[in-house]
Amino acid sequence: MSTGFEVQVRTVEVYSAPAQFLIRRLCDELAVMYDTPSEEVEWYFQEIKPVERGVFAVAFSEGEPIGCGAIRPYIEDAQVAEVKRVYVEPLWRKRGVARLVMLALEVEAQNLGYRKMQLETGNIQVAAIRLYESLGYQHCTCFGHYANDPLSVCFEKILPTE
Repeated sequence: MSTGFEVQVRTVEVYSAPAQFLIRRLCDELAVMYDTPSEEVEWYFQEIKPVERGVFAVAFSEGEPIGCGAIRPYIEDAQVAEVKRVYVEPLWRKRGVARLVMLALEVEAQNLGYRKMQLETGNIQVAAIRLYESLGYQHCTCFGHYANDPLSVCFEKILPTE
């Protein structure tokens, strides 16, 4: 996919400066989007920690972090990678950055032996919903603590096996 600019997606440590910067930006945006005091989405920031078979990917352009996403094993099924923290800086949206991050995460998930990816997004995050649908993710019953959340929309995708 040609984006008209050079973007590199690479894995980084979750506590690295680029990862922390983007996670903070995501938390701030969610607080505004859902009209929630920022301290109420602070858990979103605090729960980020390295996990075995977890990956945090950052998209960079000219050395600057412009987007991110992560996978971690779903607690109820080690064959499932849960997608977390997909975010793109506002000036970089609608340029294919989130798609590049998601595709990189899918490759990482396959390399780590996952068979399926699942994710949750908010029902007002229309661009995210369209992205996941365009990548072949299917709507599914919400899982875990999202199961009874009326603001959640959940997706899953079976990964190809080689």
